[in-house]
Amino acid sequence: MSNQDFDRILNSIREEDPDPAVVEAAAERVHARLEMRSVDMGGRLNSCEDFRALADAYREGKLSDARHMLVEDHLHSCVACRRFFRGDEKAPVVVMASQTRSKVGVVLPWAIAAVVLLAAGLTLPEYFNVLFAPSGARATVASIDGEAYKVASNGLTLLTAGASVAENEQVRTAKGSRAVLKLRDGSLVEVAERSDLRVSEGWRRKLVSLERGSVMVEAAKQRQGTLDISTPDCLVSVKGTIFGVSRGLKGSRVSVVEGEVRVDKSTGVVLLHRGDQTATNPTMAPTSVAEDISWSANSDKYLSLLGELAAIQKKIDAIPGPEMRYSSKLTALLPANTAVFVSMPNLASTLTEANAIFEERAKQSPVLNQWWNAEGAKRVRAIVEQVRAISDHLGEEIVIAVPSSAGQLQAPIMVAEETRPGVKQLLTGTPLNVEERNGFVSIGNTGSGFESSEFGKRVLQSYSTGAGWLFAADMEQILPPAVRDSKDPSGMDNLRYVIVERKPNLGREETSATVSFRGDRTGFANWIAAPAPMGTLDFVTPEATFAASFVVNNPAALLGQLTSLSSAFEAFETSTGVNVRNDMAASLGGEATVAVDGPLLPTPSWKVAVEVNNPARLEWSIEQVVKTAQQQTPDAHIQLTNETSDGLTYYTLTSTKSPVAVNYVFTDGYLLMAPNRNLLTVAMEARRKGDTLANSVTFRAQLPQNGQANFSALAWYNASAAIAPMAEQLTATKFLTDDQKKALAGLTADKKPTLIYAYAEKDRIIAATRGSFGGLSLDTLAGAGGTAFLGQLLAPALGSHAASH
Repeated sequence: MSNQDFDRILNSIREEDPDPAVVEAAAERVHARLEMRSVDMGGRLNSCEDFRALADAYREGKLSDARHMLVEDHLHSCVACRRFFRGDEKAPVVVMASQTRSKVGVVLPWAIAAVVLLAAGLTLPEYFNVLFAPSGARATVASIDGEAYKVASNGLTLLTAGASVAENEQVRTAKGSRAVLKLRDGSLVEVAERSDLRVSEGWRRKLVSLERGSVMVEAAKQRQGTLDISTPDCLVSVKGTIFGVSRGLKGSRVSVVEGEVRVDKSTGVVLLHRGDQTATNPTMAPTSVAEDISWSANSDKYLSLLGELAAIQKKIDAIPGPEMRYSSKLTALLPANTAVFVSMPNLASTLTEANAIFEERAKQSPVLNQWWNAEGAKRVRAIVEQVRAISDHLGEEIVIAVPSSAGQLQAPIMVAEETRPGVKQLLTGTPLNVEERNGFVSIGNTGSGFESSEFGKRVLQSYSTGAGWLFAADMEQILPPAVRDSKDPSGMDNLRYVIVERKPNLGREETSATVSFRGDRTGFANWIAAPAPMGTLDFVTPEATFAASFVVNNPAALLGQLTSLSSAFEAFETSTGVNVRNDMAASLGGEATVAVDGPLLPTPSWKVAVEVNNPARLEWSIEQVVKTAQQQTPDAHIQLTNETSDGLTYYTLTSTKSPVAVNYVFTDGYLLMAPNRNLLTVAMEARRKGDTLANSVTFRAQLPQNGQANFSALAWYNASAAIAPMAEQLTATKFLTDDQKKALAGLTADKKPTLIYAYAEKDRIIAATRGSFGGLSLDTLAGAGGTAFLGQLLAPALGSHAASH
């Protein structure tokens, strides 16, 4: 074979796009064999500690090929060990649960298979490098404003535009500098000043490791796998979108301009959409997306895009919704063991109107036109059009159900009335089991008996008051017996149903979620009290960005449950002489409010207000805690001082270990806390004058129209209060065009505040908020809502666009 023939064959293999499921299955088989082989060659690797014991041998190249690959595989998914192997710091050891593999037989066919797997294990690293890992540079420097460097152990190399960045090379930007890296797939990574990052690429994903600083990412649509941005405390995964990631001393923050972003952090996984933000550390006060991305050279474009999308969202919200449904012909077609029930209106006409709104607005806005005609948006439009084409043949309602058997969810079922024949023809050639019978069309195995089941009866109750969008889950079928019989202190062991509804309420869309229990609420679920007045909310002004208030049944019982879960409380009580339940909790009333009320810089204007029945006892408890802290941590220089003014005693708690002081005062039966004395004064004055958030026109416009006078809990977020100052600063500059200034003004004008409120009843908790029409929002069209859900269900029928989306 000639070299040219060999190169041609090799290139054809490189360019082949294997089915991800096939590759995943092959990798799993080989990984299993390598794990078995590791038992014979030094023991099974069960924990981070086991892998770190191989660090020296790994660096010196003394590991066998099999163990080398196991280490590489672990480092690919474990941030802590990756830092340990680089020698950055002593990372914490995470204990991994051991996995039990089935034994391999010794008959001849299995022995032959084992030899083949062993040979594959010995050559797999090189095989993967040749077939899947791309060669060449991982990124190219598209532009530099200032100075940027490659960092190595032997010094720095100045980067210039057009320079390449190799696998895992460290890039650093200098003070007052910015750089833009272009990845192999066309994704752009804008790097802020004083930032450090590395770029690597494997056969399934591209990874930008951000050690510190900030990046703005315009991710190209990923054909397979994801583009990931990792920081020491989170992993951000995308398929194609615009977002920013910042990493500082306190933690990481992620802000989304457009699209959907998955953020994996220590507290769990969250999905962010346009305008959303999250942080890894609760001490990082919420900012706004506008503020978080303001350093970017393209911030004006991103903010203009946000403004245009907000304006379009307002028009979509104004589209008249479908009529509510007070009965359903489809529930009779579902099996009795249905555990998840979803009912949605047919949105064929609404999708057509929404598309027309986009088209019209895109003709008027260059920024939106660029986004609307980008490859990612075209794919979304293709999905929407295909779903609309199928919906034209269906009735007013579409139902999706998921049966359960022995605690395991089964394949979903979709049913709808067929108003026009042809659905089966539209889905010809797909693996979907499509049936047309008696005027109905179904995908999956239908049945009967749902309406007579306890769960079915609860679902029919929702129809009796009118159904729009309806999601219901029978948690008794979904939760395993181990949870139901655990007597969990959280009270989740008697969880029964979760019902989420979105429908019009006196001319306004409202979304509600009901969590019901079999019997009275118990444990942590019983903390929240029945609706009651909230006096602490009167300390919050109308300019607040965020506020949350709640009432509890019994603070002493609540703290009692907490203290029973940890021995740390016992140690605390022994060292301070303060009884958490009797001295502190018993001094409190039943309500509290936390808020961000004022400027975010230089110090976030947070405030906390708590109802107090025995201020003297609580103040004594605080002083005892401070005395103990002073004795145990003298280097912290903790000081508690007080000053009397106008009949009130103001306290200030400071420490050299904290840049923020805590100022507090007892007034009218409340404890009020803030980072400075002025905020305390402003809060008390606002309460005295009645100039409060609860009395403001903006807040009252979001209140629900029902018979309730009070709430058990509420949360308020006004994005405009956070965005407006930044928008004003940008508008005053000469860098924005007239169209961009107009779009930016629309971003604050069209950004409605959000009020989420909750009611606690004896056997249930109900939370609700105003929402957009029928669940149809920009996030729905972009893949976060019902359209995408239907698209995923029908993915085989809709082709590669739906599957890739």
